[in-house]
Amino acid sequence: MGNKRQDSTSGKIEYVCLNEQFRKDIPPLSLNLTLIEKDDEELLAVKGLRELRHKRIMRLTAEAAEQGCLLSYDDLSALLLTSLATLKRDVAHIEEEGRVVVLKGRRKNGKPKEPVAEAFCFAEGVEA
Repeated sequence: MGNKRQDSTSGKIEYVCLNEQFRKDIPPLSLNLTLIEKDDEELLAVKGLRELRHKRIMRLTAEAAEQGCLLSYDDLSALLLTSLATLKRDVAHIEEEGRVVVLKGRRKNGKPKEPVAEAFCFAEGVEA
């Protein structure tokens, strides 16, 4: 997985989403995701790292879905610098609270979930 483009002043990041089969006739989708928000630091101080990660998981997956792309656990791992095991525990906890996390390639009860889009994302190289 490559690096991401980040604007350190706004907390926004550019993430490139391509068609699942790398079809040349479908152009890549450039996503604008919010990695850091103003109140993230306060949430970290008051509720801790786990709650901050939960908020970021919800924010990133929702923003990607709104732009026509589903993130995978691997995407989230690269974006949040978190292990896959931790992310899976976090997503399970979030869903136990009744919230929905839309991710690519997830299964529920042995059956694939209905896909929102046939795309996956990967990070684009950082420009110097």
